[in-house]
Amino acid sequence: MWMPSWIVSLALLAAAGPGGGEVQRMVFVAKGGDAVVPSDEFDRPPSPLQTDLEWPSDDLYRRGQGGTVVLRLVIDDQGVPARVSIEKSSGVDLLDMSAATAATQWRFAPAADKGRPVASEARQPVTFEIPPEYSLARTTGRERDAWFEQRRSGKAAVAVAGADGRLPGFIQDELPIGVDSVDQANAMLERYASRLDNSGATPGRAYILRDEEGYSEWWVMPPMPDGMALVVRNRLVGDADSSWMVQNLLCEGDPVRCADLRGRLAQGAPMQSAGGPYPVPPVARRP
Repeated sequence: MWMPSWIVSLALLAAAGPGGGEVQRMVFVAKGGDAVVPSDEFDRPPSPLQTDLEWPSDDLYRRGQGGTVVLRLVIDDQGVPARVSIEKSSGVDLLDMSAATAATQWRFAPAADKGRPVASEARQPVTFEIPPEYSLARTTGRERDAWFEQRRSGKAAVAVAGADGRLPGFIQDELPIGVDSVDQANAMLERYASRLDNSGATPGRAYILRDEEGYSEWWVMPPMPDGMALVVRNRLVGDADSSWMVQNLLCEGDPVRCADLRGRLAQGAPMQSAGGPYPVPPVARRP
């Protein structure tokens, strides 16, 4: 599972003081013509040798966006896609372009006619499937506080982009972090969130939490020798035009050290780019 870059950066700063979907089985068709042999004349249809595919953006996971794009390929007699076109859109432009771009690098064992390699045409569905833990429909029934509806709405002050169009990596969340202690955060995350595999990447534990309140990424730093403990939340906010992440943290320990750490984390957080419209979670019944 991918590891959000902000977690890696924040973890390294604190200590100082991130595939592919499976390509579905091909259905081969052909229109005929001088260069492309009709499929009913194949001795052997083309078969995939290398069909690597990666998710184009973590932002699509955050917004729970997946789908299937149907590509039409013309594969030459060397097994190289000579033409790639989009026959049916997934409904998400970034997924469509990612699939089409990846397909130009795929390689096939070419079709054969009378034992001779020939060009052929193929129709290829490619599915980008959202894992259940990222689904907009996922609910946990966890306890709601006074700011539940505000978090669910995603409403936040509009972030100001720099000259390069990017947003600050640390934008202070206007709403409370949602837990009263690091221990409470640990218990809540272990029960409701999905822990990311960050073995060897950063100290501490990283989580993603998608439920009826929205989408957030969490990082819990292991206790330091002096007893200081820290939890950081990265929460998706936005409006009908774009979405971005805001941050909050809870630090237990010496106030001076906590203030220093907050400042270093804010300064060292990687810049971020705004994503697509904020996906308001469906209304869920109260448990």
